[in-house]
This record gives sequence, structure tokens and C-alpha cells, in this order.
Amino acid sequence: MKIATFDLSASASDISVNSIVLKKDGLGSATVFKDLVLLNKDGRISSKGNFDSTTDTVELSLTNTLVIKAGSTETISVVGTVGATTGDKVGVSVVKVNSSALTVKTLPVSGAVITV
Repeated sequence: MKIATFDLSASASDISVNSIVLKKDGLGSATVFKDLVLLNKDGRISSKGNFDSTTDTVELSLTNTLVIKAGSTETISVVGTVGATTGDKVGVSVVKVNSSALTVKTLPVSGAVITV
């Protein structure tokens, strides 16, 4: 199931992305989404992970460093399975991008709220 989609953009120079940290938003348990991965236009680009029950975060490491060329944008989707249907309203936010960029603007980026 596609849970969220976001864009990563490089301005004046290329950036290399190594991992992305996601946070679960809302009142649902950390197990509401399972087996989270990142996809781009070429397919799966990250390890699989689950939200930590204490921090409600997960760091997904990229299988290969993702290079975003200067002046371009890469669309990334967060996909996973729904662990339990509870009627809770939950979402996913990008809270950290581990990259070669000196600054990452406009974080956190929140996806749509989903009722599960």
C-alpha cells in the first residue's frame, strides 16, 4: 500500500542520499504499518523496516546511494503493509534525510492522513 509520496530536490549541486528517517503520525500503534520500504521510478531503493514502538520512527537505509542531480527532483514513495485495521487516523512524515547536502529545508514533510 502506498502510504506517502514526497519529492527530494537538489538545487545548485548534486546531492547523495544515504538514508531517510520516517516518523509515524497519529494515535495508531507502531505496528499499524509494517515492512516499510522506499520506492522511486526504478523500483525499491531501500532496506525494509518497521516503526520503533518507543520513538515511532524508522530509518530506511538506501540499497545504493541515491544521487539527485543539480536542478532535478526525485519522487520517493513510502510503501508498506497495514498491520491491523483499527479505525485510527495515521500518517507518515519525513523527519530526516541523511545526505551530502549542507542543509535540508522544509522538514518535516508530512504525508496524507490515512484511516486504517
